[in-house]
Amino acid sequence: MSQADRPGPPPPFAAPPAAAPSWTIDGRVNALLAEAAGHAAAGRWDEAAASHRMVLRLGPNRAEAWDALGGIAYNAGRHEESERLFRRAVALQPDNANYRDHLGVALRALGRPAEAVEQYEKALELSPNRAGTLNNLGNALAEAGTGERGVEALRRAVALAPREPAFRMNLARALMTCERAQEALAEIDQVRASSSHRDIDFICGNALISLQRFEEAIAAYRRAEAAGVRDHIMFHNLGTALQVVGRSEEAAEAYRTALAIRPDFASTRRQLTATHKYESLDREAEQLEEQLKAPGLNVADRADLHMGLAKIFDDLGNYGRAFFHLQAGNQHIRSTIDYSADVNADYIDAVIETFDRGFFAKRPGFGLGSEVPLFIVGMPRSGTTLVEQILASHAEVHGAGELKKLYELFGGLRQRLKPDLGMPRIARLIDRGVAGDVGREYLDYLTSFAPFARVVTDKMPFNFRVLGLVALLFPKARIIHCRRDPRDVGLSCYFARFHSEMTFAFNLVEIGRYYRDYERLMEHWREVLHNPMLEVQYEELVADLENETRRMLAFCGLEWDERCLRYYDTERPVQTASNWQVRQPVYTSSVGRWRHYREYLEPFFVALAIDGDGSPPSGVAVPSPAKIAATPGGASQ
Repeated sequence: MSQADRPGPPPPFAAPPAAAPSWTIDGRVNALLAEAAGHAAAGRWDEAAASHRMVLRLGPNRAEAWDALGGIAYNAGRHEESERLFRRAVALQPDNANYRDHLGVALRALGRPAEAVEQYEKALELSPNRAGTLNNLGNALAEAGTGERGVEALRRAVALAPREPAFRMNLARALMTCERAQEALAEIDQVRASSSHRDIDFICGNALISLQRFEEAIAAYRRAEAAGVRDHIMFHNLGTALQVVGRSEEAAEAYRTALAIRPDFASTRRQLTATHKYESLDREAEQLEEQLKAPGLNVADRADLHMGLAKIFDDLGNYGRAFFHLQAGNQHIRSTIDYSADVNADYIDAVIETFDRGFFAKRPGFGLGSEVPLFIVGMPRSGTTLVEQILASHAEVHGAGELKKLYELFGGLRQRLKPDLGMPRIARLIDRGVAGDVGREYLDYLTSFAPFARVVTDKMPFNFRVLGLVALLFPKARIIHCRRDPRDVGLSCYFARFHSEMTFAFNLVEIGRYYRDYERLMEHWREVLHNPMLEVQYEELVADLENETRRMLAFCGLEWDERCLRYYDTERPVQTASNWQVRQPVYTSSVGRWRHYREYLEPFFVALAIDGDGSPPSGVAVPSPAKIAATPGGASQ
């Protein structure tokens, strides 16, 4: 989800007052500089530029004139020109911290934050306590992907200028890039308590979205809108929050407002297509096609536009045209991703090797006995969101959504244990004390969502990769494994506009290989884990909702609750690609959807080792997925 982080107002690029004129060349230059300063003060930028150009005719080495012209160009939005002019000033006076700071501002506006960082750091070498430059440096570091360093620089800026609200707001932005939204809210509260800032509710809304407090985020964005904030990213984020809580019509209105401000914002156009089903090629669809023809589109924009059109043509039943756009969009995203199916397969091998029967036999009694956590796992698009929505409709269950906490804890073992072993083999170093500490940290985090709930779900699908850690930390925790026809799973993954961290999902062959690795890992967990495990088949769930729901509740040790059958009425955030579907009564139209695209999916079938009818190709042995009973260990009886 995008965050607003703009360069902010430009520095005051006005020439300094000059001495009284005389009839010497220097006197004439000084008179022109004074004249330019007067024009700038009055906002007469063309006249100010003309005076500075006269200065340069008389003295081409006057760095202040080059710098002032750079500022005028910057203020006019001519950022490439401003960079060239600022570079002339820096070349003439490389030890002038102001000029380097101004050059950094131009570079940042041109989307080159790493180069801006270099200029800001040189300016600070010349003058270490420049709060404004530290603020600019912090923003550039956050944009360059080094958010923690950005936070450090911005904290120094705030310390030097504690009454400057813009610096603290930028610190809040940088904290959000580091996924420290709670700290960001604390900074925002300090600004709100002592001063004002135009974007305070805008940035507050972004932080609240990061914390999955969507209703509060919506309220914050509405306050910002009432205060006159007109920013396309704010309305885009408002639309996202509204979509997550199921208010699709309001979400569409917010997206359209964003597009009225910034018509070329491709991500918003794509998300708008997800707010309703298309029955004809309307003006919004035509605008997607028109924008796709625009020159100079970046890869992400092209991908968004193609994926939006794929959704529209799928709605209209034009499957050939839908697949054309679907494939084009995925190819654009895949071109930006470093992913190897071989490396993923090697990692799954290492997981299977690490978490074998002997691993658990050597660690009896590790972890916590809590049965509060319920882990819902499976491939993306396998029904995990629907299962969680049904269970979260129960009075004693809280659905916490897709949590990254287990992965953070697993990754944090490297710092805690300082091992020579890499992931996942580092798990061999977990002793009883570490297992207890890590388990308590996870449980405290999980129960913070609903302290009095009997069951709290974590439906991160990819927890299937760390079920060995789950079993070590919570040997009594229940696991629901969601299954679905792999052909529908693969197509649905290909249709979803996942973010780039979903690295396997943009190529049909790689989706097929990933699915096979997932299948063999789940087969391994069935053999070695002793946690209660229930397998839920999506097709059976939508065909017989009541009986399958009763089976899930019985597995969880919960009494029957009629509200589970009306899961679509349950008001809770759903932050996945399925947020529209789980707000509808149960339907079976998505079962066998792959058949519409059978002729295009051969590479996927080959990688999956099945043919278009679901049978293994000649000479390929593929085990059929057994239906696993709800017994300890998940083993068939």
